[in-house]
Amino acid sequence: MAPEIDSLVTRLRQSRLDRRTEHPPVRAATWDLIKVALLVPVATAVLLAVLISLTKAFAGGGMHGLPSEVGAGWLTVHLVPLTVGDTTVGALPLVPALLMIAAVAAVTARAARNTATLSEVGTIAGAALAGPLLATALSLAVVADGSAVSSLGQADPLIAFGQTLLVQTIGVAIGV
Repeated sequence: MAPEIDSLVTRLRQSRLDRRTEHPPVRAATWDLIKVALLVPVATAVLLAVLISLTKAFAGGGMHGLPSEVGAGWLTVHLVPLTVGDTTVGALPLVPALLMIAAVAAVTARAARNTATLSEVGTIAGAALAGPLLATALSLAVVADGSAVSSLGQADPLIAFGQTLLVQTIGVAIGV
């Protein structure tokens, strides 16, 4: 019995080695998907944190409330209406949203450049949408936490996810 198992193991190993030589892996697909999913949200959050910190420093204010303000900035970039005090800010400038669309399009275009199948393109598009939706969920949580101690009101989650999905889908569609 042992020679048959040994023979089967040897044949399976050889088959696997033959497949590797015929179709070598092109790139680390997981790392590419992580970059597509997180590059734009992380870069946007860092940029917002720097801009808000500089604004607060020049205005002579403290740095308390910075996370909730960065979360509100993320939602604002995606055109989500926010309440500050008793006023709902719904008419937001389009330039940040257009810059977000351009960034998403550039990242997805670079990732989709060497794809061979439609399923790979779909995976890239899914990753490009999943990262920002995660960032929106985190932003909603941070803004909700910060609204307890500041005049910043909570955003409607349905509108927040819908607007994020809309802005990101436009960028993904242009990039792919």
